Amino acid sequence: MAITRAIIGCILFLSTALAMSSVGLEDFRWKNRLLIYFYLSEDQKEVVESRLEKYSDAVRERDLLVGYVQLGKPPLLASSTLEERSIETLVSGSGITKYKSAVVLIGKDGTIKFNGSIDTALSELFTLIDSMPMRKREMKNQALKGDS
Repeated sequence: MAITRAIIGCILFLSTALAMSSVGLEDFRWKNRLLIYFYLSEDQKEVVESRLEKYSDAVRERDLLVGYVQLGKPPLLASSTLEERSIETLVSGSGITKYKSAVVLIGKDGTIKFNGSIDTALSELFTLIDSMPMRKREMKNQALKGDS
């Protein structure tokens, strides 16, 4: 019985390790928008996660992947570990420090579209996304599909 549990545990660990592959920001270019939260405490992360739960449909509709970065720990995006060099590029290009929480929005083209307070309202971010030319085309295409 103990051997069976150990084998099952090893299989689960290996499958999780494989699923947690390392990816770079460029792997999401033209596929997803990225919303990355830099946080100081687990409490901040929990607040953000609970806010996001209320808007899960809006997040999905905008092709948003949400990531969390607590400096000193492996950054996560979706179910993958984000390459450290991708985080370094983000941090150096946006003025983020290890002492201040922030949120960064990266467009499908891979450029930073917004860099601001972790407390920025999701509705403000959605409005910004919806004003982008690519998102406008997506909404138009969705409307055309809905009329068919």
